[in-house]
Amino acid sequence: MQSRRQHVDRERGCTPWTCPDQGDRDDWQNLSHPRNAVVLEGLFYQLADGQQLEIVRQALRLCRDRRNRKK
Repeated sequence: MQSRRQHVDRERGCTPWTCPDQGDRDDWQNLSHPRNAVVLEGLFYQLADGQQLEIVRQALRLCRDRRNRKK
């Protein structure tokens, strides 16, 4: 997510899940897929507080929600 494409009209504070760029939103959906739960959990415990941790936290939350909806 750090290497997201630059947008001329990107609003300050744009998040991957609210980004106007469809490619970024598609990347977000792939990252938060339930198959990535174990990797996201491991990453969550390795990152220090900050923007990256918040993105992983949001991805993990969505990942778990998507996994629970499948049950």
